[in-house]
Amino acid sequence: MEDSKNPYYIAEDAAIVIFDNISAPLKSKLTRDKIVELLDIVDDFYETKGLHEETSENNVPPIIEMEEQIQFIIDNSSEQGFNLSYEEVNEILEGEEIYMKQIGIIDDEE
Repeated sequence: MEDSKNPYYIAEDAAIVIFDNISAPLKSKLTRDKIVELLDIVDDFYETKGLHEETSENNVPPIIEMEEQIQFIIDNSSEQGFNLSYEEVNEILEGEEIYMKQIGIIDDEE
């Protein structure tokens, strides 16, 4: 039986896709390794929202508020020496969404 129903998120692979899809000015601020560090912060946010837990009995995933997510990332990344704007964090998250669609974690329709 194929394991295509269980895609694996690999931060290093996500960083490559993100880096390939961000703007040149943002590329000049970040390396792939720095993006992996930022993805750790993104993952911390997902943990606070229960996204690593099994979905509820109704199989409904938690709702993520983009504003809240971006602010969490800005606040926590600044503690680690990053200086990212709202737009830059949004751009990184858009790149992550591309990766998650590529590996089948989220649908194209979302």
